[in-house]
Amino acid sequence: HTYYVKGKSGFENNKVMGHASMMKDIQSQPKSQAQHKRKNWIVLFLSCFALLGLLVVRDLLDYSIHKFVFVALCTFVFIILPLEDMVAFLCMLFPLSCGLPGTYIYLIAYVILVIKRRGKLNAWQFIVPIAIILQEIFLCFWYPELEIANLVHYGSCLLILFFFVLDYPYKYEYKKALFLFSIGTCFMLIVILLVTLRDFTIENFLTGYARLGYVGEITGIDKEAMRLSNNSNNLAYYALVSIASLLVLLKAKMNILWKIISLPMIAICALIGIMTVSRAFALGLAIIIGYYIISNLKVKKENLLVLMVVFIGLIGAYYFLQQHPEVIKSFTKRFTSTKVAKNTIDDARVEIIKDYWLFMNEKMFRFTFGIGTMPTEYMTGFIKALHNGTEQIFVSYGVVGFVYIICSLFTPVLVQLRRRSLSFCFFTPLIAVVFFVQTIQFLNPFELMMPYIIGVFALQLNQFKAKTK
Repeated sequence: HTYYVKGKSGFENNKVMGHASMMKDIQSQPKSQAQHKRKNWIVLFLSCFALLGLLVVRDLLDYSIHKFVFVALCTFVFIILPLEDMVAFLCMLFPLSCGLPGTYIYLIAYVILVIKRRGKLNAWQFIVPIAIILQEIFLCFWYPELEIANLVHYGSCLLILFFFVLDYPYKYEYKKALFLFSIGTCFMLIVILLVTLRDFTIENFLTGYARLGYVGEITGIDKEAMRLSNNSNNLAYYALVSIASLLVLLKAKMNILWKIISLPMIAICALIGIMTVSRAFALGLAIIIGYYIISNLKVKKENLLVLMVVFIGLIGAYYFLQQHPEVIKSFTKRFTSTKVAKNTIDDARVEIIKDYWLFMNEKMFRFTFGIGTMPTEYMTGFIKALHNGTEQIFVSYGVVGFVYIICSLFTPVLVQLRRRSLSFCFFTPLIAVVFFVQTIQFLNPFELMMPYIIGVFALQLNQFKAKTK
């Protein structure tokens, strides 16, 4: 901006003009950036509002909406949003995918993610998921009930999972992603609760007469119709991860409005999580709150706020249990009884884990390469599903697959542990995921892999906590 011309007066005048122009450009940059961010926020907010509004119309008002309306909306949003906001919007879809055409949405999302990154990817983001997909195809070669749509859905989930898990050098809007994931979880929990309350009371769930979850099974709604629906353990899983994510956001530097909104969201997830009567949720909630408090022993405003919320919650729970003592009986029965509700049978999860382990040891090929994720029930002949995500990886892909999958999943953890500045509270969501996955599946149903991305994103907040506002 400085122009050199002959003559002293001319040189000085042009130099002053150049500096003035430079200062004007510098001052205008923050304003333009703020306006651009505000515009992106408005577009993201309207996109979320449009999707959630359609789900309300379909699930609560019982208007039929074709699945390709959701596909078209999500595709349009993926295209118009910048990469960071697209990732945040995608995180909101993770808990909602149980009521959306995930096969199409995840595949389209992955293609657009790769295009928007413009080739700035590392080879491992492709090698690991493609290796799993090829191994799955090989193991499904003799599986007569294989559906291509399921394979595509599974493959797209794997591609998205390792796209983010092995993308640790890149920076996304992690706080925004965690917040929208929690928004999606709260919305899913509330909608499923409201739909099931048409036929049952809250007391039915708290006493164990019925368990909150599959809308079609509980209410008699057509199971083929696409609705927000999930089993009680999966609902508790999403609720626990959302609580852990919101606790981390309270620790991170963020807008005070976000923190105010986060508190009722924690209460909603905790309340509906308790209504699932999930033993893993009760244990997991105690673990993550205890871990979070211990990892933040320094007396700060955020820690005092969390302690105050926990204290108020305990007081509220005490008075609630005084009025409804049957809730304690229901939880006690879940821990001690072999029959916890009408028409349900003993889980015997330890025996199930043992049976699968013995089955895998019968043949060396199974032990080495596994039997595949989708044909597990067909190959084993077992009626009960395996309720341990870690063993599910071993059963699906044997020792070979187990080693490279686990190593890939924990790569971001090793990266963070090597950092000098490390705040352990950011591990809270990942601990919630890893703990709960030991009581449910991980690879199948396919969407249960997605919360692991949230755990990794929370870890990345540690890396950028000093730079974020």
